[in-house]
Amino acid sequence: MIAEAKEKARRDEADWLWGIEQENNRAIEIALRMLSRNRPIAEIVEDTGLTTDEVLALGK
Repeated sequence: MIAEAKEKARRDEADWLWGIEQENNRAIEIALRMLSRNRPIAEIVEDTGLTTDEVLALGK
């Protein structure tokens, strides 16, 4: 029973991390589109939740 609970907790954590990764990938896709349209960095940061450094790194 303890082993099952540990395994469920491990799966739950993996699912949570996968969701975070997918959300971040979506934010990056949006940021790249906005960069291609020459949108201001501040607007991209506000709309995506990425940091200024993350957005600037995408533009390189």
